[in-house]
Amino acid sequence: MARAAGTAAALAAIRFGYAKLKGEEGIGLGDVKLAAAIGAWLPVEHVPICFALATGAALLYALQAHLRGRVVERTTPLPFGAFLCPALWLVFYAGVVLV
Repeated sequence: MARAAGTAAALAAIRFGYAKLKGEEGIGLGDVKLAAAIGAWLPVEHVPICFALATGAALLYALQAHLRGRVVERTTPLPFGAFLCPALWLVFYAGVVLV
């Protein structure tokens, strides 16, 4: 429970900090709830790996969309949960295999 609360609190702090700084929502509450599930499911040392993998995948997706001619701007919505879920599964199963 502490890992889930800590992970959700960290992402919620980023969410609210960004909203206060920019005046617009950058991360949805669904991503915060998904972060809680990730914190509950993964060992604490695997949580940053999961977020790094999801962020890298989202960045590659945005780059690929840009290279295909789509307009990708700072305000272009990107469903981060769609990258967090596969990253969770990959890190979970890699952790099971490696441990």
